[in-house]
Amino acid sequence: SLSIYSIYIIKTESNINIITPLLFEAIFYLLIGLLFSNHFHKKALITGVFASFIHLLIVKLTLGISTNNLNFDILDILINIICGGIGGFLGIMFKKVF
Repeated sequence: SLSIYSIYIIKTESNINIITPLLFEAIFYLLIGLLFSNHFHKKALITGVFASFIHLLIVKLTLGISTNNLNFDILDILINIICGGIGGFLGIMFKKVF
């Protein structure tokens, strides 16, 4: 429900395996954590988790308010935040890009 692909699936009401949107979201949040951590280049895990959480909160609230469906799946949120933390950890290992 958080990536563009997931929003497309929700809006078109297409039948799709539940793991596919979760996989796209996990990759997306891994990249968010990687980019934010690489940009700031300090406190990698906290930066990745914080960036993922803030983005997740904004997107979930926006999508929930627009569809009148404010339900939060705890497992989905935890997987995305953990992927953001892993991305943050990976982002600090590369030399600074930005």
